[in-house]
Amino acid sequence: MVAVAERRWRPGTRPLLAAASGVLLAASFPAPDLEPLAWIGLVPLLVAARGLRPGAAFRIGWLGGFVFYLATVYWVAYTIGSYTTVPLAVALGILALMASALACYTGAFVAGVRWLAARGLPVTWLAPLLWVALEWLRGWFFIGFPWAALGYSQYRHHDLVQIAEVTGVYGVSAILVLFNMVIVGILPERGTVGILPERGTVGILPERAAGTPPRRLVPALVALTLLVVGVPTWGRWRAAALARRPPAGTLRVALAQGNVEQAHKWDPAFQDETLARYRALTAEAAARRPDLVVWPETATPFFFQEPGPLRDAVLETAEQNGVYLLFGSPAFRRAPSGAIQELNRAYLVSPAGREMATYDKMQLVPFGEYVPYAQALFFVRRIVEAVGDVVPGLVPTVFRLPSARFGVAICYEDVFPSVTRRFVAAGADFLVNVTNDAWYGPTSAPPTPASPP
Repeated sequence: MVAVAERRWRPGTRPLLAAASGVLLAASFPAPDLEPLAWIGLVPLLVAARGLRPGAAFRIGWLGGFVFYLATVYWVAYTIGSYTTVPLAVALGILALMASALACYTGAFVAGVRWLAARGLPVTWLAPLLWVALEWLRGWFFIGFPWAALGYSQYRHHDLVQIAEVTGVYGVSAILVLFNMVIVGILPERGTVGILPERGTVGILPERAAGTPPRRLVPALVALTLLVVGVPTWGRWRAAALARRPPAGTLRVALAQGNVEQAHKWDPAFQDETLARYRALTAEAAARRPDLVVWPETATPFFFQEPGPLRDAVLETAEQNGVYLLFGSPAFRRAPSGAIQELNRAYLVSPAGREMATYDKMQLVPFGEYVPYAQALFFVRRIVEAVGDVVPGLVPTVFRLPSARFGVAICYEDVFPSVTRRFVAAGADFLVNVTNDAWYGPTSAPPTPASPP
């Protein structure tokens, strides 16, 4: 048997398959929340890359990733267009730029799969590792944006995601990619033109004759079956075992949800109304004797660090109700150069009405709180006008209550496992996440899972 050529794809088929993968993967996240699609979402993309060299595979993978990120982070354009002076057309361009950069990781994955396959390496086993490595890298390199890691799509499958205790979200992502790789391995490859052995003439070879023998997939099928059955079974057992443990302690926590419209939040005319809303919610919660009352990120629409009646009103709220009060507020500091630097800060106030400690957000939102590579992207600096050009904090403060210690992850920080680990390493017994989702309006950003339950 001598194969001499591969059957050609119809024009446009590969790009359509790549785009279909982007749509399927995006639909596995909110708002559609069709999480079963993540188990097959990569299949069209990987099929489209068959027979391609790594460079061409990167391009087809980039297209699939571009569609996926346009569909999952479109709220970036909504936020920029709604709350800054940047025109909508420019906001859409920034979204396209961001999606283009993130799509490079999907392109690198598909190119890597083809590179491994061309060298006869066990790509079915190596592809999940490659995907996970790229997901981890995406959380740090270029703009540091680990949003919508594949494993997060399964957040409603409580038993399955318990493996995150050991592996983080990356373990769930790896299982999904392995499942997709096995499906691709089962699917027949396109036939090739060659010498038919039984006739000695040129023709289309049988499809499986051009592909991987099914027996090579048996170990992967066995491993996948064990994972799909075993991981949820272990997760169910683990959750039950933890539920049977006596609690290390108890803490009554009250959450005050002000639901302040973003358009009103920073308008001085609404400052008193906003503060009055949170004071009323706190007084209502105090009747149930909570150990801690929590307000959202930047709940106070003013600089709490500045002396004055607004600061005094917050301190009085904690004192009059006899509660520990945690809340977010914008802050600032003076740099050694004399420049004023803005901070996203959390405060803890005691029942005596005294400021106890502060924490400054360490992991900032790209294009929201700062512009990455600002010198190169000078033309988009106006998008941070609504929140300022924030600088990161340096210390993972652990707040202390009489009965426990805790760390505060502010908004976007909850998608960074390393931030969580720093709080725990510093002695935190539990974590609080405060956020302001009013920026995102009716988009899918607020319900998109940040981490498995």
